[in-house]
Amino acid sequence: MVKTVSLLPCAEYDRYSNPEPPLCDWIITPPKPTKASIAAAMARPSDSPVGPALLIGGVGLGVAAAIRFAARRRRT
Repeated sequence: MVKTVSLLPCAEYDRYSNPEPPLCDWIITPPKPTKASIAAAMARPSDSPVGPALLIGGVGLGVAAAIRFAARRRRT
């Protein structure tokens, strides 16, 4: 409870009007993006884990369907 109460001033963080709330030295306001940083981010391929997760999920579903199909085929 004490830890939660000590974080209350951090809820007042605002990038423009209150970028450094008292007792919240762990909050770091990121620098504003520049045209160069935006262009670099757009040129870089996505680091998102969604692609591999979908691939693993799709393979898992395919394997499960193949096992079920093989089991059903053996019964008949």
